[in-house]
Amino acid sequence: AGAVYGLALSLQRFEWRITRAMRIHLSILAGIALLLIAVQSYLGIFDLVNSPGGIVYGGAYADLHARLPAQYVIAGLAAATGLVVIANAFLSPDSYRLPIFIAGLWLLSTFVGGVIYPSFVQQFQVDPNELQRERPYIARNIELTRFAFGLGDIEERSYPANPSVSEEEIAENPETIDNIRLLDPIPLRSTFNQIQALRRFYQFWDIDVDRYTIDGDMQQVMASARELDINR
Repeated sequence: AGAVYGLALSLQRFEWRITRAMRIHLSILAGIALLLIAVQSYLGIFDLVNSPGGIVYGGAYADLHARLPAQYVIAGLAAATGLVVIANAFLSPDSYRLPIFIAGLWLLSTFVGGVIYPSFVQQFQVDPNELQRERPYIARNIELTRFAFGLGDIEERSYPANPSVSEEEIAENPETIDNIRLLDPIPLRSTFNQIQALRRFYQFWDIDVDRYTIDGDMQQVMASARELDINR
């Protein structure tokens, strides 16, 4: 259609005289395009189940309370705009006020509902109280993840901790008491670099917690390899 109209205008020596039939034809094409956009917007609703924008993968609070209703409004206004443009082509092809007004509402709703409103909900409703807002979606994500891995029949049992330890329990568990961790790997790495690097081009990059048999007993140790620092 564009090529035909371009050829027609060139034959008219680019005098922009659009006939009534051309207006009707172009209005129908524009209306059909808007109806297709409405269908695309409606189908985009189902993409929210794969939304990566929340705290977990899938639809979250902002998706269901902001993007979902906004998507319905955008799709509805796009469809209404398309129908108005097509109807206007037959009823009043020389006037474009109503189609332009409806199209303006659709474009405004696309920007506000698709960008501003979801961002507002996320920033001022979800982020200040994220755990409470996202709790049901996190719970469903955990439930379906367990189901996917065949872990849906897990039985939960409570084992309350006893803060007091008797002398008898200490005497009966010498291995546990002897292997209580006294060193933290994070500050220990700095200590290793200070007293064991030996040269400035050596570096301890990581501390691993391991177990070795020493003097016949299994003991917990902190181990790290002295490595070359290629940046020095």
